[in-house]
Amino acid sequence: MECPNCKTEIELSWERYAKSPLSRFVCPECATRFKFKRPFIWYAWFLAWTVAYFAMVFLAASDSGMESIWLKYVIITIIMAPIYIVIDRKLESGFETREI
Repeated sequence: MECPNCKTEIELSWERYAKSPLSRFVCPECATRFKFKRPFIWYAWFLAWTVAYFAMVFLAASDSGMESIWLKYVIITIIMAPIYIVIDRKLESGFETREI
């Protein structure tokens, strides 16, 4: 990513990604606050992931009784969360930035 003020290239490391869940960053050189310009592709990705996640949860819930639904929910979440995080970070590392 690039600072919109001083044009410094800043790496979107895992630490920066984890510390900023709303994708708001501060430039280490000039202290400018900035965020990503999210294009349509990010919203499409987010919507597709959300639909897939809830579809899996509802299918798992309809498959059996209530006693095992929480275990299935936890397993689905453990599988789907890392998929989302890895792809989201990869997408966001290429987005343009703008000042807040």
